[in-house]
Amino acid sequence: MIITQDILNRKVTGLRGDTFVVNFPTPQEIEDLPRYKYGNPDKKHLPKATVRTIVLDCMSSYDTSTRQQGHNLNILAQSFISRDVGELDLKDKFYTFLGEILESSVMRMDKVTQKGPKGQDFENEVTKGLYKSYLIDQVMEALGFLVEDKPVEN
Repeated sequence: MIITQDILNRKVTGLRGDTFVVNFPTPQEIEDLPRYKYGNPDKKHLPKATVRTIVLDCMSSYDTSTRQQGHNLNILAQSFISRDVGELDLKDKFYTFLGEILESSVMRMDKVTQKGPKGQDFENEVTKGLYKSYLIDQVMEALGFLVEDKPVEN
């Protein structure tokens, strides 16, 4: 699959069509921001979120389970970080793995079993994932994935 720099630099929009700033800015980006009267950074001047920034955020939070996954993740991340290459040509295995990474980053509620203060087990709902589904869907469509509605399993 060939991915161009234009696709990676495409801004991602919210449900109302408005762009939004990056979720995880670098310390340098925060330092370069204009300051309010009391010294706090004005975060509305952060760079806008793009397909590239969302993919890199998803990659940075992805938990690998094997050494091979870690290796593949590193290769993908280096490809997406590079702005010098005109086009990325991803092999099928990397493209499929990228789809797994993005799917795992959809914000959702999961039930987990936790230990209470007295050692008893109890179920708790926790939020997992980084981004709302409509943002991940935009990114996946921009990267050429077929985004379909899947039936909800009960």
